[in-house]
Amino acid sequence: MNALRSWTPLSRRLSGALLLALAMLAVAAAPASARRNTNLDASAEAGETPPSETAPSPPSGETTPPSEEPAHERGAAPRHRGRSRCSISLEAPRTLAAGEPLTVTGALTCEEPTEAAGVPVTIFEHSAGTHGTEEVANATTGEDGTFAASVPEPETNSWLYARSGRARSSRAPVHVLPVVTLAGPAHGAVLPMATHRGAGFSPIHFSGTVSPDDAGARVTLQRERPLGSAAWRPVAVSHVAADGSFAFSRSFHAPGTLVLRAFVHRHAHHLPAISETLSYQVAQADATALTISLTPEVVPYGEAVTIAGKDPAGEGRTVTLLAAGSGGGFSPVATATTTQGGAYSFTQTPLASTDYRVISGTQSSVALRAVLTFALTAVASATEVHAGEGPTISGTVAPASPGAHVFLMRVPAPPGVRMETLGYATVGPGSEYAIAVPPAAAGTATYRVRIARVNSGPRGALSAPVTITTVP
Repeated sequence: MNALRSWTPLSRRLSGALLLALAMLAVAAAPASARRNTNLDASAEAGETPPSETAPSPPSGETTPPSEEPAHERGAAPRHRGRSRCSISLEAPRTLAAGEPLTVTGALTCEEPTEAAGVPVTIFEHSAGTHGTEEVANATTGEDGTFAASVPEPETNSWLYARSGRARSSRAPVHVLPVVTLAGPAHGAVLPMATHRGAGFSPIHFSGTVSPDDAGARVTLQRERPLGSAAWRPVAVSHVAADGSFAFSRSFHAPGTLVLRAFVHRHAHHLPAISETLSYQVAQADATALTISLTPEVVPYGEAVTIAGKDPAGEGRTVTLLAAGSGGGFSPVATATTTQGGAYSFTQTPLASTDYRVISGTQSSVALRAVLTFALTAVASATEVHAGEGPTISGTVAPASPGAHVFLMRVPAPPGVRMETLGYATVGPGSEYAIAVPPAAAGTATYRVRIARVNSGPRGALSAPVTITTVP
């Protein structure tokens, strides 16, 4: 009995499935005409003309009216066309001094050139350290599809892009170079030399500012040493305060020319930056001392250096000049007789970096070093070229250094932290060189040629600046 009950639901399910299958077969086997009639009837009810019906023939002499089929079914072009595909570009200065006006340019290009004229363009900006972007400027394209827009000056490193309709440009980065000032004693002033014994000597005070405010950034007071070498050494360290200011106090223990600058290190989405330089003369504070100075302190190969000073004993005294090369002791090289006021002077043409000092009776001056560098010339084959052209810079190196490398450097504008190396050339047997300048964008660019120190020879040197203008 239980077995019979368990089979009853199963038989019912099988019967239902069989009936459903038979119904589906009946529908599939229905004549196509019946289905077609059903569709035609439905079309008629909807107010449409069945495509199987034939329209009455027109009277004699009249043409058949055009078909009422949709245009896309007849193979014709769609009635409404969208704008052709467009692309947009955006250009912005890669480096920008803080507070400098920012202008961006670009172009909208479409398959149909006329569609790129008079089209609105929106400029968006993303500032480093923030989320998302914001609309900062609007423009309208000209007849040729180009546009330009003034953008508010960014305070931190940013990137921009332009959008017009569905077209969006690639990102254009803009790096912000802070503006740094440095103030101290009047430029060119004579500063007293501090001695290690002078406990009561007051240090020299310097101060400056950074804009935009970059609180917490590390800033160093740097001295160029040796002079003309473009090598900067830190002599004091400070940090930028909340109002963007900083200050240093520093004593100087050697007489001679002093060139200083402030260097603000990279911090909080800003590029590193430098101030303008300040130049001073450090003189011996002791009026009874035998003084000495060198002009210049950095001597290109083949040029002379002047050693001068005063003997406090007055006129008519014999002063002896002593010189010492690398690793050697001092030995006399010349003598002179002091003139009115105890002044003396010597002229020397060193063949290597040399230390000099003078003696008069029992007195001896401090020692100063004349640093010998390469003598490097640089001349451009053309100072004005067209876009896509690259001139050649050539020159000579002294002393003769065949096989040495010279490097082409581009001076950044606005002034940056370091120069960019563009290429190099090898000095030939006659100690001459020639180096190609890569094609540059329209505008004016400044270049210098650099040679590094070779073994224990003269120190490296930079040529005088060479300015080349590229015209469109």
